[in-house]
Amino acid sequence: VGEAPVAASAVGAATGVGTVGGVGKEEAAAQECISVVARVRPSKDGSEPSACLKLHKDKVEISLPRGDDHVNNQVDKYKFNFSKVFGPETSQAEMFQGTARDLVLGALDGINCTVFAYGQTGSGKTFSICGNHSNRGIIPRSLACLFDAVDRREDGVKFTISMSFIEVYKEIGYDLLAKEFGKSVETWPVVSVSLVSGDPVLSGAKRVTIASEEEGLHQYFLGDTHRTVAETPHNLNSSRSHCVFTIYVEASDPAAQTVRTSKVQIVDLAGSERLKPYEQGSQNEKELMGQAIAINLSLHWLEGVINALNKGGSTMVPYRNSFLTKILKDALGGNARAIMIATINPSDPALAETVSTCRFAQRVANVQTNARVNEEKDPQLVIAA
Repeated sequence: VGEAPVAASAVGAATGVGTVGGVGKEEAAAQECISVVARVRPSKDGSEPSACLKLHKDKVEISLPRGDDHVNNQVDKYKFNFSKVFGPETSQAEMFQGTARDLVLGALDGINCTVFAYGQTGSGKTFSICGNHSNRGIIPRSLACLFDAVDRREDGVKFTISMSFIEVYKEIGYDLLAKEFGKSVETWPVVSVSLVSGDPVLSGAKRVTIASEEEGLHQYFLGDTHRTVAETPHNLNSSRSHCVFTIYVEASDPAAQTVRTSKVQIVDLAGSERLKPYEQGSQNEKELMGQAIAINLSLHWLEGVINALNKGGSTMVPYRNSFLTKILKDALGGNARAIMIATINPSDPALAETVSTCRFAQRVANVQTNARVNEEKDPQLVIAA
């Protein structure tokens, strides 16, 4: 029996970083593991999930046959623990409430957070993160949540909110909010990322100041239309790039003469895909295969970072190996609270890839982050006082 027990941190657990209270940013630092949840998408034909897949409140059990014939009838059994398992009946509102809401609200108090979805192609990552016009996902709900919370506050703190939206396609970053976004890849505005004093810094990405939920949604939907998608045998509208949506929050507090800065990073990772001969998949078309290879390589470097963080000690963490791992550095052992949504396709043909997704999720759940309140004295407020 292949078991993968892990003590994943609870969603929204008390960490000591949720309240500022005048505490300095170093004193407010707190360690916690990345919270990992599973979300199982509904079956495409509305049928029940595979009989080999058992869902529990905080556990997924999988029975994976070793062979596809009647001669080899041996079965490998796996058990994976999660902070929570969201079944096929879970609504988008319930998903946001149970995963991202508390982290997003923490940004108003100067605490960075990252929400990212990982899973095989066609398992529901983009639906969870982006949704559609009738079933909004985590990105539009985060915008609504932030502006609603700002409107309700009566403490005199002035908030400035801005956003950026990029995609990572074949290891190159592109600005989805740029007006000159063209049909030819040669005209796409390129974005670069570098690590400055260990922190990821984007160059070339347009940051748009937004004053309301409506303005934020307008910019988001504009950028979403520029994303690279394609029809594949596994998904009629498959994302062929990683997308990174970032909300920047600056809170100026005249009473405390301080300014707090934070960011909410929401990441829709492109789906992993097995490229096997004689099977239906992206390998049947040259362009799709090239995209799939780039996606798999990018996810390979991400797994390398997770493995290095699991080893701990003096092991070098290869953040610089890819665009994706550099931009996710805060979430992967850095200054941010983080949650990963492992998306699962409940069909029988997807079981082997589901095991791989769950194994990766267990390693992610062991990664510790060091979130702190990003607060400093504001010279302008001090002078004004």
